[in-house]
Amino acid sequence: MGRIKNIFGRFFSKKKYDLRFASKDFDQDLLEEYNTSRPLGPMDQLCYAPFKNIYFGHYGKATVCCYNRDFVIGEYPKQSIKEIWNSKEANQLRKSISNNNLDFGCHLCKKHLLAKNFEANKAKQYDTLSSNKNGYPSVMEFELSNVCNLECTMCNGSFSSLIRRNREGLPPIPLAYDGGFVNQLDEFIPHLEEVKFYGGEPFLIEIYFDIWKRIIEIKPSIRISVQTNASILNKRVKELLLQANFHINISIDSLQKESYENIRVNGSFDRVMKNLDWFQSYCNERDTFFGLSACLMVENYKELPNFVRFCNEKKAALYLHFVDFPKDKALKSLTKSELQNVLLFLEGEEFKAEHPIAKKNIAHYWDTIKQVKFLLENSGFNKKAIGDIEQFIAELSQQVNQIPYFNETEKAEKIDLFVRVLHELDARVENKEVLKKTLEELNFNDAMASREALKMFESKSIDELVALVMQRVKK
Repeated sequence: MGRIKNIFGRFFSKKKYDLRFASKDFDQDLLEEYNTSRPLGPMDQLCYAPFKNIYFGHYGKATVCCYNRDFVIGEYPKQSIKEIWNSKEANQLRKSISNNNLDFGCHLCKKHLLAKNFEANKAKQYDTLSSNKNGYPSVMEFELSNVCNLECTMCNGSFSSLIRRNREGLPPIPLAYDGGFVNQLDEFIPHLEEVKFYGGEPFLIEIYFDIWKRIIEIKPSIRISVQTNASILNKRVKELLLQANFHINISIDSLQKESYENIRVNGSFDRVMKNLDWFQSYCNERDTFFGLSACLMVENYKELPNFVRFCNEKKAALYLHFVDFPKDKALKSLTKSELQNVLLFLEGEEFKAEHPIAKKNIAHYWDTIKQVKFLLENSGFNKKAIGDIEQFIAELSQQVNQIPYFNETEKAEKIDLFVRVLHELDARVENKEVLKKTLEELNFNDAMASREALKMFESKSIDELVALVMQRVKK
C-alpha cells in the first residue's frame, strides 16, 4: 500500500496546469462578497483549514480537511503525525491557499464559491477556530474506518463496509491506524480545540472509543463532534456521551418513513426518529451543537422546505449536500427544463425566522437555490472542455498506470484512484447524458468498484478505458 503515491498532489502541482486552474476564477468582487458572509467578517485567508486542521482518512492518508481528500500531505504509519503536519506538501497547500488558489483538491469549496453558495462553503467553518501559535493544529478530523450498518443508495464502499462487501464485492479496507497512532495523539490533545469523527458509523468504530477515552482523560473540554446516522444508541454509547460534551450531527435524507428506508437501506425510520429526540435532549441539556444533514437528490428535493421547517422546530442546524453519484440521483443530471421546475418549486416557499438557528437555516436554503441556479446556467455541452479533459486524463492515467500493485488491497486502492479520474471527467463534461451512456456501455457502476469493473480493470489499461470514454464523449 505504501507504493501508492499522491497522484492528485503530483498532478495538480505541475505548473503547466496553472493556467487552466488559475485563481482568476475568483475576481475581487466575488472574494469581497464572500468575505461579507463570513462569521467574523473579512479574513486574511480564503480558508484556514491548512493552518488549523488535519484530517486522517483511509489507508493512513492525511489531508488538511475532510472535504479535500485528493491532496495528500502525508501517510501514517510511514510518517508520524508530527511529520505529516510539518510536511512539504502541507506547506505547499498553505502557500497555494494564501494565493487564493483552490485547485489543489479544494474543488468542492471552489464550486460553492463560484455559485455564490456561501452558506454551503465548507471553508467558513474554520474561521472561528483559533490558531495555535505553538505549531500544532487546532482541529483534528478522523475518518479512520468505513464500518457501517447501512447501505444508502447514494453512498459507496468508501463510507460503508456493507456496500463495499455486498454491492461492490471488494475486500474490507484495512485499518491503517493502531495503538501507536492513539499514543501519538497524547502530544496533540492538549493543543486541540475540536476533534471530529466520521464513518462509516462512528459509534461502530472501535478505535474511536480508544481515542475518546484518551481525550476524556487528557482534555475533556475539547469540542467532540460526531457525524452519525443515529441508528446506534446503546448503553455503551450513552455512557460515553455522559462523560463529555459531545456535539451531534445526524445524517437523515428524508422525513418520510418509506422514502427514508428506501434511501437508507437497512435503516429503521422509527428507531432513528426516537434516537434523534434523545440526541436533541442530550445536546440541549449540555448546550452543545445539534444539527441535521441531508443529501439533496432527485428523490427528496421536494422535501427540502420541510427539512428547513423541521430543523427550525427542533432548533437544529441544517446542512445540505448535493449528491453527485449515482448520476441518476444527482440534480445536475436533470435536463434544463427539469432543473427549471426544481427551481420554480423551491422558490415558491416562505419561512419564518423565529430564532437565530432558523435564520441561518433559511439563509442556507436560499443559498442552496443559488447552487441550483448555477447548475441550470451551466447545463449543456461545452466542447472547449474536451481539450482540457484529454490533457488531464492523459497525465493522470499515465501516472496511475505506473503504479504496481502486489495484493488485493493495493489493487483496490489503485482502482479508487481511477474512480477519482472518472469523477474529474464528470466534473468537466457537461453533456451528462452522453457520459452516462458511455459509462453504462463500459459496465462501470458509479463507484467503479464492482466485480465487472475489476474484470475490466484487469483486461484493459486505464489509458484504454479513458480512450473509450473520450471517443464516446466526442460524438
